[in-house]
Amino acid sequence: MGTLDLSVLNNWYNAKAGVSSGASGSTGSGSVASTAPTPPWQIKTSTSSSSSSTSTSSTSIPDQVSALMRSLAAGAKLIDPTATKVSGTGADTDATSNYRNLFALYQGLNNLQSIAKAATAKNLSDAQTQQLQKAFQTGLQQLQSYLGTDPFKGFDVYQTQPAVNVTTSLAIPKEKDTYTTQPLYQGPANGVVPGFQGNVQFSVTATRASGAQVTVDFDLNDLGSTPRTFGNVLNYMNDKMQAAGLATRFSDSLTPGKASTVQAGSKTITLPAGPDQYSLKIVGTSAETLAFSTPTTDPAVYVAQTAGITTGAKPDAVRQLVKFDASATPADPSAVNNQVFNQSLGSGVSKVTATATASDGSVYVLANVTGPVNGQSIQANQDVALMKYDSAGNLVFTRTLGADTSASGYGLAVSADGSQVAIVGSTVDNLSATATSNATTPTSTTPPQGFVSVYDASGNEEWTQQIQATGGTGGGVQANSVAFGSNGMVYVAGQVDGRILGGSSSGGQDAFVQGFHAVSKPLNDGSGSSQWVVTTTATSQFGTTGVDRATDLAVSGSAVYVSSMENGQAVVRRLDAAGVTGTGLTQSAVRNLGALQGGAIAGLAVNADGSVIVAGSTHNGALNAGTATQAYVGGEEAFVANLAADLQPAAGDAVTYLGGSADQNATAVTVSNGKVYVTGQIATAPLAGTGQTQGWNGYVTALDPTTGQVSWSQQYQGQDKQAAPTSIAVAEGGASVLDQLGLPSTISWAPSQELVANTAMRPGDQLYVQNGTGKPIAVTIAADDTYETLAKKIAKASNYAIKTTILPLTTGSTLKLAPAYPGVQVTLLPGPLGHDALGPLGIAQGVLTASASKEGSAAPGGDSGPLASRNSLKNGYSLKLSSSLTLANPARALAASGALSGAIATLKGIYADMSTPPSQNKAATSGTVPTYLTNQIANYQAALSRLQGSSSSSS
Repeated sequence: MGTLDLSVLNNWYNAKAGVSSGASGSTGSGSVASTAPTPPWQIKTSTSSSSSSTSTSSTSIPDQVSALMRSLAAGAKLIDPTATKVSGTGADTDATSNYRNLFALYQGLNNLQSIAKAATAKNLSDAQTQQLQKAFQTGLQQLQSYLGTDPFKGFDVYQTQPAVNVTTSLAIPKEKDTYTTQPLYQGPANGVVPGFQGNVQFSVTATRASGAQVTVDFDLNDLGSTPRTFGNVLNYMNDKMQAAGLATRFSDSLTPGKASTVQAGSKTITLPAGPDQYSLKIVGTSAETLAFSTPTTDPAVYVAQTAGITTGAKPDAVRQLVKFDASATPADPSAVNNQVFNQSLGSGVSKVTATATASDGSVYVLANVTGPVNGQSIQANQDVALMKYDSAGNLVFTRTLGADTSASGYGLAVSADGSQVAIVGSTVDNLSATATSNATTPTSTTPPQGFVSVYDASGNEEWTQQIQATGGTGGGVQANSVAFGSNGMVYVAGQVDGRILGGSSSGGQDAFVQGFHAVSKPLNDGSGSSQWVVTTTATSQFGTTGVDRATDLAVSGSAVYVSSMENGQAVVRRLDAAGVTGTGLTQSAVRNLGALQGGAIAGLAVNADGSVIVAGSTHNGALNAGTATQAYVGGEEAFVANLAADLQPAAGDAVTYLGGSADQNATAVTVSNGKVYVTGQIATAPLAGTGQTQGWNGYVTALDPTTGQVSWSQQYQGQDKQAAPTSIAVAEGGASVLDQLGLPSTISWAPSQELVANTAMRPGDQLYVQNGTGKPIAVTIAADDTYETLAKKIAKASNYAIKTTILPLTTGSTLKLAPAYPGVQVTLLPGPLGHDALGPLGIAQGVLTASASKEGSAAPGGDSGPLASRNSLKNGYSLKLSSSLTLANPARALAASGALSGAIATLKGIYADMSTPPSQNKAATSGTVPTYLTNQIANYQAALSRLQGSSSSSS
């Protein structure tokens, strides 16, 4: 079919409304003065025109909407005043022009709303939704362009709310040269502090900017019989710091006790204020980086878990990071005080999928998040967050991947020197690349793609690579595990439906390993900056004709070990990499451990002696993994297998089964100092009254994989007797007397200032700046952009019509934008769908103008000409239509339609102000929407905010 001129559709709407090109100003009871033309919405609909060739099926697009979409695609105008005729205004050309433009705008919004309403139909195909979305976005862009021409005389109509200035809601953290521990003591100020008692010996090493190091040793036994109060201990430590010539000092931090209330029946009882609490506080300087150490240490075990009920009418599950001292021999395994700390990870975290420790004693946590996490909003329905905690359980930073639709994280690894952190997972988004690469750039968001992202120790993203499948049946790629090799190699393992670059399909879903070589090279632009260059150097795709997936990776020299589940069989492979950059992966050995009979592999690691460790859960007590050091009893049991480095059967091969009278599984495993640490669940009786049919305790066990001897074990209850450990990490020497002091292994004072490190933005995301009626100019986010560099980009894009100011606040720095001089009007617009930078900054789309403060106030004189003395016009009106409105699903389409209803109501209010004297226009002098419609629009907008998953603010 051919295209249709939009003027035809406009005439169709006029005909449907009973409006002719020669319409007079007389109407029924809702009429206005004869000098004002009758608006389309006040004419009764002709019954003959209502029976158009419109499809009524909920799965099809109405015919007139289809025609409208074709016209927009062909370049027709959504808003065309030349096709809109008015009469009855006399010789006032400005008034006539205003009415014509107002009616054209009304008809354009009506057309746009018809597209939105069509998208609310259920069971539309993806192709139909995409067609409607494309037409809708084209219409919004035309609306933006039309209003940018300033079409009205004597007043302004804004697409969104105008503002005198806006300030980002995102506060970039500034350097904070203080560190405060958890409370160590509660009571009177001169009381003895429990954490200072016993054989408390530790050292602090301060590294100066020059690289010189100064170490100060503390032994509280030096105080002799002097009571170890805060005052006495602080005087002792600060005297030693001063004597060493260091500027860092120790202090205390008081949290006053507060009164609390309890409810007793219908009465509220106020309880007396609790005791004051005191914490240890370090007042430092950026010129001195601090590291703490002790003469004796124990292994620290970090377990991430879900505790509580996750299903039913009243789910109460929380996600936690728990630290254990692995040297303890607790009398009561379920007692809370056997844990160094139990840190809640926040309501935005839905699941922790991996943890890993670094050489500085910190612990990294990889989580899937469905809401704001640690004050950082997300754009997607689900995103991936990388969180870093110090050894005392204090958050160092949070980094979100920045997905727009959905992403899941599965694997985490830290390089041997602690300088890099890698995460892997899957996403339906095309993530902006942060490095040059020889890999194929993904062209579609379906099926899902795997990804690997590498960060430095400060949380700055270095590079990201996506892994795409070709062929297959739509399952795509999922990256499950990642490991660092030597010489800049990063290996990724996972599953693929189809084939990946360099691989070939075995049929069904395959397992794969892919190697990337990454190197940072200086740019030849004289800036001193560098660019990561990532090369895909090796691929191995393998499996059966059934369902296969690679679960875990471990690298030892040139040997790359991968575990996989292949049609229910647990399999371990050794792949040998050639050359210093790991070019090629050649399979040299394979070991099939046998069917796990409903169990799963929990992890893979290489031990200090080169042996290969595989752990998991099984119902099979006859695994092909060597001699059983502890026999299989029955039911579900955890297992730890110790295999030779070449994977060939050997006398030293051993398998240890962990189980008893109750089912026991293994969910994660790691190795440290020759020991294997396993975590998982042990079945127990459920807690009465919770509706649960099965209770689960968590456990952590350390054992010798060659003998099966357990050196340390801890079993504990979770909330509602529901503990579900999901990952484990061990820091050898990470538990010490520092734990009772609340001190970490290291303290870094300077947080990252980069925008992509503090928001859900990614390099390549954009916002637009439009100066007056000029062309919108894109501002593109770079990987190293800060507020300082972004401020310069925005000022330049506005041709310096925007004044930028960085505001230092107590929580960090924000960016303020305002017109640089009177009379200027600059519009801030969001970037492309999925790559918007305006929302993550916390800035709403809108116009910056000094006259914004006068919006809603009476315009001086109103229109010129005969109507000047009889209208109630205001300086400006806002349609409150964001360019981020979308028809992605029926709920969002309904919200968009509601927003358009509000905009149309505003146009009707403008008409009332144009055509009615002030004394007769009490109800609509500023385009006020009726209460029922205001409430309806508010509901639409609230639903839209929830669907978008993030909020923005302006001041």
